[in-house]
Amino acid sequence: MLVYWYKFTILIGYVMAQTRELIKTLKTALKAQGKTYADVAVELGLTDALGSVAYVAREVVQAEKIVNYSRRENLAERLVRRFGATLGDALVQGLSPSLQ
Repeated sequence: MLVYWYKFTILIGYVMAQTRELIKTLKTALKAQGKTYADVAVELGLTDALGSVAYVAREVVQAEKIVNYSRRENLAERLVRRFGATLGDALVQGLSPSLQ
């Protein structure tokens, strides 16, 4: 069972590394076109051009009181997430020739 977990961890690390590279490429292409993620999201119909949630609540809906119910990660959750990503990257870097 531990062997499968190890292989799964390596796979996840590899996918994360590839995703980071794809995002870097997309950022470069968007910057060259003078666009942002928000511009693309509006073009694709994923969002509207009104603005942030706070702006819409304040200006469009004219809410008097705005309450943010977003969940925030505590320190332990952030450290575990960062450690996991770092470990995955290290495994991929060390084993990338065997994955190709």
